[in-house]
Amino acid sequence: MRLFDDVKRSGPRLSVQLSLNCKRKTHPVHYLIALTFAADRKQGDYLVRHYDGDYKNNHVDNLLWGDAQDNSNDTKRYNNPNEEIDLTWI
Repeated sequence: MRLFDDVKRSGPRLSVQLSLNCKRKTHPVHYLIALTFAADRKQGDYLVRHYDGDYKNNHVDNLLWGDAQDNSNDTKRYNNPNEEIDLTWI
């Protein structure tokens, strides 16, 4: 696996390009951090959510696994219905 130097912004979120067997793929930074360090993942949880609603805060303590309903509830909780909902799939 190779990590490229170019960190990109996908909307308000950071992403990085990784390469395996000469094939590049872009991954959101918050997804990679949650996949590596966030342990509270239950069956059916396929989205990475930001607990404090701040998409720039990618600290592991701020990342939670959830589903579409959890994400919808977060949007209502932060009263930001126009925020793009992040559907980072596995």
